[in-house]
Order: sequence, then C-alpha cells, then structure tokens
Amino acid sequence: MPALSLRLTLVTATFLTACAAGPHVPSTRDEAFVPDHWEIVAVLPFTGDAAVRRPAGELFAHKMQKQPYFRIITPGFAELVLKRKGQSFDATEITAEQAQKLGQLVEAQAVLIGNITLVRDGIVAYARVEIKLIEVSQGHVVAKVDQSSFPNSFEGYELAKGSANRAATEMMAMLEALGKKAR
Repeated sequence: MPALSLRLTLVTATFLTACAAGPHVPSTRDEAFVPDHWEIVAVLPFTGDAAVRRPAGELFAHKMQKQPYFRIITPGFAELVLKRKGQSFDATEITAEQAQKLGQLVEAQAVLIGNITLVRDGIVAYARVEIKLIEVSQGHVVAKVDQSSFPNSFEGYELAKGSANRAATEMMAMLEALGKKAR
C-alpha cells in the first residue's frame, strides 16, 4: 500500500507541476520582419519523440497548406529531397543554422522546424510541440510557437495531435500576417 500511495503522490505532483506551468507559452514573432520574395516554406521533418514526430509533422504541414500566401513543402517531401542530396535526420533538435542549410538544399525561402516531446509517467502523459519559422537567407528566427497539453491519461498520440493542431493554428496566423505584409 505505501508504494501505491507514493506512486499516486508522484503522479499528482507531476500533474500539478505541469498545470502550474500552464498549457501554453505565448508565441513570439519579429513584428518588424517583412518577408522578401518568399514563395516556398518547407516544413522539415519534426524531431523528438519517435512515436509521434512523423504524424505530428505531417499534420502540421497539412494545416499550413491552407494558408494562401506561400507554397508549403511537406516534411516527407523535404526528407526525400534532402536524402537525395546526402542529408539524413535523427531525433535530435535542428538548430537555426542547420535549418538554414537544409532550407537552401530544398530551395525554400523559409523553413519551419518542429520538436515534439512526449512525457509518459505511468498513467499520465504530457505533450509539448515547439515550432520555429526561420528565414533561410539570414538564418533569422522570425517566429516561434510553443504549445503544450495538460497532463492526462489519454494516449500520447492524441496529446501530440492536439498540441500540433494548436501550434499550426498559431503559426498559420503568423504566416498569413507575414504574407499580407509582403504583398
């Protein structure tokens, strides 16, 4: 019985810690930045948790394709092009400098990089999606979105999907604002 009590205490502490932090960190955008001749934005393959990074990245790209200003390259297509050029991906987070080089290889003017973290602690799961929009010619981080899910007992993929959807909605609004600025 004491082991069960300790386990419940740890799960409760994990839940309360995450709730105190909140499910959402405000997004940031360089308000002064105006895209110069952007036509193509590539969504690079997401990094992070192997079980959810690929579907979360594709879901994110699918949502991004609904904005009217830029052509979106999906993570699967970007990965195919990059593999043909000798580049490969692993689970480690992509830096702005790496994203700049990869963006040049796929001939995009901007890239979206994403990292997804899925924490499972017994019956509790928590997902966090971080997305950065990087201008390729200078390697400048133009915008950042950070979305998290509240801890619960749902399947990890559902948490990642919810966080990716919220991140996509925020980033799409930012892309549309940049598209309007550039026109």
